[in-house]
Amino acid sequence: CRPLPPHRRSCERGGAMAADAGAMRERGEAAPPAAPDAPRSTSSAMPDLSSPSVPCLRARVHQHLSVEDCARIPLDAIGFRPLRATDYEEVVALHTEWFPVSYDEGFYAKSTQGEIFTIVATYAGPAQQASGSSCSGRDEHLLGILTMSTACDLHSEDIAHVLGGDCETLCAKDAGDGTCTGCLAYILTLGVIDGFRRRGLAKELLRRTIMHVDEGMPHVQA
Repeated sequence: CRPLPPHRRSCERGGAMAADAGAMRERGEAAPPAAPDAPRSTSSAMPDLSSPSVPCLRARVHQHLSVEDCARIPLDAIGFRPLRATDYEEVVALHTEWFPVSYDEGFYAKSTQGEIFTIVATYAGPAQQASGSSCSGRDEHLLGILTMSTACDLHSEDIAHVLGGDCETLCAKDAGDGTCTGCLAYILTLGVIDGFRRRGLAKELLRRTIMHVDEGMPHVQA
C-alpha cells in the first residue's frame, strides 16, 4: 500500500475523521461499526502491526468476502472502472485500513467526483457477471484502488529530481485561467485488500494507469 508522503498528509487525524463522519451524516449514512472481535489491518504501511492502534477491518467488502473467498476468485473475473460518488464511504473505510495517516474530505471528494484520476478493481459476484448485467454502488465489492494526479502542487518539490527542471519551466499553463497541466504523474495512494495481495492486482492497477497516461495524457513526461 502506498500513502501520500508525510508533508502532504492531513496533520490532524481527529479533525479529518470528524470531517469524514460529518459528510457521512449529511448523507444519512454511516460506516458499519466494527465487531469487537473484528480482524485488524495487516497492511505493510502500518509501522507496527502489533500496536493496539492498528485499525479494524470495517469496509463492507470484508462482510461479504473472506480471504478464502478471495483466493477462489480468478483475476479475470475482476472489473476495472473509475471511482464513483456512491463509493465514498467504502473508500474512506479502505484508506483507513490501509494507511496509518488521515486524508481530508477534499481528497475523498475529488477522488469520487472525478477531479483526479482513479481506477478501482471490483468484483460483482458470479451471478451478476454470468448474466452480463452491470452492477454499481454497493452491488460491487471494491478490491483495490489507485489514485493519481498531475497537479503541480503535489509534485513541485520532486519534479527537479525527476525531470531536471521546475514546474514554471516544464508544466504548461493555460493563458486564460492560469490552470496548470502538469507533466509529472504522481501516484497518491495504492492499496489492495488482504485477500488479493501478492496476486498481481496492484501491478495490474499500475499497468492500466500507465496505459491511460501513455494514451490520453501526452503532456506527461514521467
